[in-house]
Amino acid sequence: MLETARSCLRLIDPRHRTRWFGLAGLAVVSSGLEILGALMVYSMLSLVAAEGLDLPLPVAIVDRLGDPDDNRVLVTVALAMAVFFVLRAAFQALVGYLHARLAATTGANLAKRLTAGYLALPYAFHLRRNSSTSIRNVQAATAQVVNGGLAPLINVFAATVVTAGLLVVMVVISPLGTALAVVVVGSAMLVLLRLIQPRLKWYGQTAHQMSQQMLQAIQQALQGLRDIKLLGREKPFTARFGEGVDEFSRMAYLRATLGQLPRLVMETALLVFILLFFAVSAALGQASGQVVSVLGMFAYVGLRVQPSLTAVVSGLNELRYASAAVDDVLADLELVASVELPDTAASPRPLRSNIELRRVSFRYDGAAEDALRDVDLVLDAGTMVGICGATGSGKSTLMDVITGLLPPTDGQVLVDGVPLEDDRRGWQRNLGVVSQSVFLVDDTIRRNIALGVPDDELDEEQLHEAVQLAQLEDVLAALPDGLETTVGEGGVRLSGGQRQRVAIARALYRQADVLLLDEGTSALDNLTEARLMQALHAVRAGRTVLVVAHRLSTVEACDRVLLVEGGRVRADGGYDELLERDAAFRRLALRQELTTPSAEPG
Repeated sequence: MLETARSCLRLIDPRHRTRWFGLAGLAVVSSGLEILGALMVYSMLSLVAAEGLDLPLPVAIVDRLGDPDDNRVLVTVALAMAVFFVLRAAFQALVGYLHARLAATTGANLAKRLTAGYLALPYAFHLRRNSSTSIRNVQAATAQVVNGGLAPLINVFAATVVTAGLLVVMVVISPLGTALAVVVVGSAMLVLLRLIQPRLKWYGQTAHQMSQQMLQAIQQALQGLRDIKLLGREKPFTARFGEGVDEFSRMAYLRATLGQLPRLVMETALLVFILLFFAVSAALGQASGQVVSVLGMFAYVGLRVQPSLTAVVSGLNELRYASAAVDDVLADLELVASVELPDTAASPRPLRSNIELRRVSFRYDGAAEDALRDVDLVLDAGTMVGICGATGSGKSTLMDVITGLLPPTDGQVLVDGVPLEDDRRGWQRNLGVVSQSVFLVDDTIRRNIALGVPDDELDEEQLHEAVQLAQLEDVLAALPDGLETTVGEGGVRLSGGQRQRVAIARALYRQADVLLLDEGTSALDNLTEARLMQALHAVRAGRTVLVVAHRLSTVEACDRVLLVEGGRVRADGGYDELLERDAAFRRLALRQELTTPSAEPG
């Protein structure tokens, strides 16, 4: 539990950590006001009981006011106490506000740091991790860290100071009674902690796991809704989500049940103590007036200590419950601590001579074999290169290595003789990439083409040129809102071909020197693809174009064609040249003639 507390403090940045320590200082002041309030209550009780005052501070104050037997002194003390308690309540409300605000801003800061870190991590990291884990950590785990870690930590600290201070006061007033209270109440709370904390840790770990299962299940169900409905598989996906939510709910109500126990045990222990104290006092023959004033003081202190002790126990329980979330968030924050978001202001890195791959190999994490093997390749600037091959041959991996998304396991990628990794962001700023799996945000076509560019910085002339070249004009003409049409989540309101044309327009809008189409025309019908390729040829002057295609007709007009097989470049040459001299390329062409794949219209 101490390790969890230390981890909570390590999670927050220095600026917020300073504020939390400042809040702890305010909590000490608030605790001091609680202790002062207890002294004032004891003074009033002693005056009312006419037993005299035992504590030096109240005696000095009351003596200055006049004769303790004078009712005007009682009135003055009562009014002073009323003003004090109003001011104390106002101060505690202020501390509560600062506490809530700091908790909210700290949670937001953690979520932003995690999100920035996840986006800065290498692409390969996200290939091996389910996105629901990262989403859970950003959305739920950061809130759990703050509300179940940092906030209870401050509550435990403040409550401990209050309890310790009030105990000191009570030791001065009644050493025997205080010792009895510590034995009765302390024993009860220690036993309670020993019994419930292991369970709470397990509840927290299980709830943390179930929150990810729930998120993953609903993500998959909504993303695959079309296929799920066609296959009639709604029930299995609903059941998987139901398993997670049922177990999460069970952990929640078990935690809530245990959360009530500290208050119930505390109240019972205090009542038992008061009865025992009264019995012991009677057995010792103490004066009834003194017993009444001390019991009154214990009753007041009990009212103040009960929430404090409950807060201590509940806070410790919350820390135990939140330990799984704290561990996960801390691990990811440490993981992303060494990475920074790439410089968005980096200047585009133009391609002047060539792209060279020197004995490049790449293996995905956990894979038994390399996806690319000892690839030696030089791609000259200003050429149009087609890349073809069977599914799984390594074409897309080759493109990801060239773009810098995947660093080679072995070998090196050079741009104009300079290692790509020396200016990865500058190189990527000079690329226009179209993938077979098109990414669209739930926004207008205009904003999807200029993805991430603020509206006031969007170049309309450049945008319309990209629309024209991408053969998107007829699509926009058929839509009532044209460029302002909202595409829906993932572009669900557009056909596959329309989505790819939007992606092509996005790549062209960048006016990049290097265009990469990774199956970027696979969803287009033959006529639209032919028009697009003609448009690409028209604007390719000064540009380097790499085209990955499963249809050989797409690469027929390329200056050079690469045949990739088993992670190697098996053949390299002009289209007609490969048809003549390479049997594997001829077989691929023959298969495509016999089975012409269909493409989605538009």
